[in-house]
Amino acid sequence: MASLPLPERIRRRLRRSVIAPLDAQVGGAIRRRLNATREFRPVFVAGAMGSGTTLLALSLAQRYECACVITENAHQVARDSFLHNPGVEAYPTARAYEDAIRPRTDWSVARGRDDLLELYRSYASGSSDVAIDKGPNVHLLRAGFLARCFPDALFVAVFRDPVATVEGFRRKWPTFARDSLEESLRFYSAVHESFLEHASAFPERVIWVEYESLVSRYDEVLGTLARRADLHVARRRRRLPTRGNIEGRGIRNVARSQIGVLADANARAHQKLPHEAIATIRTTLGPLHERMKALASGDLDRSPCHERIR
Repeated sequence: MASLPLPERIRRRLRRSVIAPLDAQVGGAIRRRLNATREFRPVFVAGAMGSGTTLLALSLAQRYECACVITENAHQVARDSFLHNPGVEAYPTARAYEDAIRPRTDWSVARGRDDLLELYRSYASGSSDVAIDKGPNVHLLRAGFLARCFPDALFVAVFRDPVATVEGFRRKWPTFARDSLEESLRFYSAVHESFLEHASAFPERVIWVEYESLVSRYDEVLGTLARRADLHVARRRRRLPTRGNIEGRGIRNVARSQIGVLADANARAHQKLPHEAIATIRTTLGPLHERMKALASGDLDRSPCHERIR
């Protein structure tokens, strides 16, 4: 695998270890004071890690007016919040991670709303009241709780070919690599089934997006999402840091603040898995994937309240 040039690696490290923490601490405090009374309307981008949530969230935030974009909800919320969780790597197993990020019955809706508003106020700028809030895995499991915190919130549920998603689980996150393939399949099923169950209570606030459609019909899908979420075209596009076309976590292939959509990501993932593993994934997760595809296409529920993107 190719590596980034040394200057870019240095810039990234400086951004991560110096600039970002300083901005979060000093800039966040200033923004919280300036935004102390502001309310926000979240667009919760939900999906399993590696399913395209970053691509979707940053694409929306770059093209359309929004107050802020939160890329890792559970990491960015205040550390004393019950919504805060460390990364996957902090947990010995996939099940331990799942248990840690599941909502608890004693969680306070008022406190959860306050903690999230505080998060948005820490990053907000401009006059828009929209907060694009991406939380891979956590938003799938916490959808019911988040819906109670923000009754006007919209959920965008991104799902992807489970073969590519599971391959990403095991390649990118050591916790999943140490576990069995079956545990990755169980986790994929558990987080998506949880979202399906909770979202059935508010289908009019859910938009299903198939990752493969986002990649193949990028402009069209974003435009449909913007209309459904009542987003307005940005007067000035948000700047994004350069990211080389290097496989790994998060968005890649960004040059001059423009996102280059990669059409072959699924094919590359398939090439990395043995045929037996692909067959097992398809057999185990195929029916669940088809249910989500049906929701995205409107075959499962033709209610006019649902917005479908496929």
